[in-house]
Amino acid sequence: MPEAPARWAEPGPALSALLAHASPAEQTRLHALRRDWFARYVPIDAAECAAVEAIVATVWRAERLVALEAEVTARLLDGRPLGDLPSLSTLARLRTRLDKERAQAERTLRDLYALRPKVTPRIGRHPAYRTWIFARLVDGTIHSPFATTETAAPAAADTPEPGPDPAAEPRAAA
Repeated sequence: MPEAPARWAEPGPALSALLAHASPAEQTRLHALRRDWFARYVPIDAAECAAVEAIVATVWRAERLVALEAEVTARLLDGRPLGDLPSLSTLARLRTRLDKERAQAERTLRDLYALRPKVTPRIGRHPAYRTWIFARLVDGTIHSPFATTETAAPAAADTPEPGPDPAAEPRAAA
């Protein structure tokens, strides 16, 4: 796989804020997550890069939210006070917000993919057209101006051109 351009080597603002508050182990995990999502989506410009980083940020925050939900649930089941932890309803609202943010980032990336320039084949280079030409060269219906005398197909001048099918012609009303 080709190397990412140097301008995308450093995380953008969405991930820089998360990295600033993460432990070294979490930073390593976030960089690995970013690398893997970049490999999956292969952004080609800064706009696509920002959309992929928004997806990475929501995935990272959702992973941390799951850990927080587990801690809150464990405390509630054990009958311990929550202390500084948020309530489950607050965590549910955060989950909904993260889902909406991720869906928006994925829509943005899909829209950006749709705006990528299309590679169009040159006229006459469609695979079906090439197959058709090759079949005509093989059966001798047409001849290549580049063929040598050894490889040229025998002339098809001996066979008359088929005329129109008389059954296919409309008949004049009598």
